[in-house]
Amino acid sequence: ALHRIMRMLTMFMFVAVLVPALVASDGPRQTVPRTVNLTASDAMEFSLSTFAVKPGESIRVVLRAVGTQPADRMSHNFVLLKSTADIPTFIMMASLAREEGYFPRTLKSDVIAATSLVGAGESTSVTFHAPVRLGAYPYVCSFPGHSNAGMRATMIVRR
Repeated sequence: ALHRIMRMLTMFMFVAVLVPALVASDGPRQTVPRTVNLTASDAMEFSLSTFAVKPGESIRVVLRAVGTQPADRMSHNFVLLKSTADIPTFIMMASLAREEGYFPRTLKSDVIAATSLVGAGESTSVTFHAPVRLGAYPYVCSFPGHSNAGMRATMIVRR
């Protein structure tokens, strides 16, 4: 009986002490994404030229379009590209993808996250996990002419 009790105590110690240590993380798990608010205007620029995130952080980008131009002439989106993406090629292909909302599905593998297009007075959002690799990741508006007019910025992943 004593042998059985010792075996059960050993099992209890393993479960109570060692298992939690094995599954412990570096910190509390982020459950609610951090919100980054962006504004896009008729001046074809994002309100933030850069913003920083932590590796793997849950991020919610809210894009609000402001201005007076009609949506068929002036719509905006947020397209976060991988650091290896060929931006000129992506922008050229986006301008040809009218039926796809100026989002070239053939280059989807170059995209980390993207919103839909919105016109003045509208907003949209996208939630994603930041890359774990440190570095600079470009984001653009893929509506024709906007990125070339300067509507591009950078998300920086740093510790």
